[in-house]
Amino acid sequence: MAAPDEDEAAVDLAQQAWSRGGWSEVRDVLEPVAEDPDRLRDERLRERALCLLADATLNDPSLDEQERRQQAAGYLERQLDADPSWRMPPAIYSPDLFELFADVQDQRSQQISAQCEADRNACEADLADVRDDLGRLRKRYDALEQRFGDQEVEVRRGVSRSRVFAAIPAGIGHFYNGDRAIGAAFLAGEAVLGLTGLTLILYRTIADGCRREEGFQRGSLVCANRNLDGILRRRKAEEAVGWMFLGSIALDILIAQLRFQPYTLETTERVPRRELDSKGAPSDPKRRRDRKPKPRAKVRPTAGGGPHGVQLGISVRF
Repeated sequence: MAAPDEDEAAVDLAQQAWSRGGWSEVRDVLEPVAEDPDRLRDERLRERALCLLADATLNDPSLDEQERRQQAAGYLERQLDADPSWRMPPAIYSPDLFELFADVQDQRSQQISAQCEADRNACEADLADVRDDLGRLRKRYDALEQRFGDQEVEVRRGVSRSRVFAAIPAGIGHFYNGDRAIGAAFLAGEAVLGLTGLTLILYRTIADGCRREEGFQRGSLVCANRNLDGILRRRKAEEAVGWMFLGSIALDILIAQLRFQPYTLETTERVPRRELDSKGAPSDPKRRRDRKPKPRAKVRPTAGGGPHGVQLGISVRF
């Protein structure tokens, strides 16, 4: 019997032959259809065709029993491969086919179980290898951490210094900075200029008998000594010494500020890095940013004139 070109017509023809027990006719119609990969695309037609073909093959007396079971099981396997959740509809096909379907299901379950067991053994072997690799990596990490902790680092401890003391004239700022030679030079120079200016002022006040009647206005200086040329020379000397004195103070403070170091090194030692790490982690950077800045003092020299002479001072702003 030739198979029709249409799948549905072929299945209907095989259904009619199966109903009257024509097992060979069913096989003649459906075997070419089942072997063609381009046919039986519809799920419903594929299920009917494979079940009819399996039942007809299993009951065909022209085939050997072992061959019949093997071919019929192949058709059932094909249907289960297409739909693993498929189950044979009850009370339609022969009891032998139901028994064969149960055997096929059991065999597939055993194969799946064996495959799962093999996959499980492979995973356990991979897990053992990974654990071995992890153990070796942990040992290497512990060794590196030990070497890192035993590494000696240089620790320098310093003391914070105040810029206010470096702004004191008369060489004191340089002594505070540790520049004793510069401090001694400025101390001696400022002392000489200060004593010289003070001597000239006292000589003008006592020896020349000079006094100011109208403050620092021009012509307000009245002297008992009539040697005006000598008094004028001493006044110019006073002015020159005064400016040199102020300049030396300003230069003293400027150099002291330029050479100022905010920290001074107190001790230097080498300790293992582990001891530094055990003292605790650094503080939170966000907390450090939120912290208000501490007020800093700004020291500036001041100078000016008044009704009683030249004024020198220091301005400190916080």
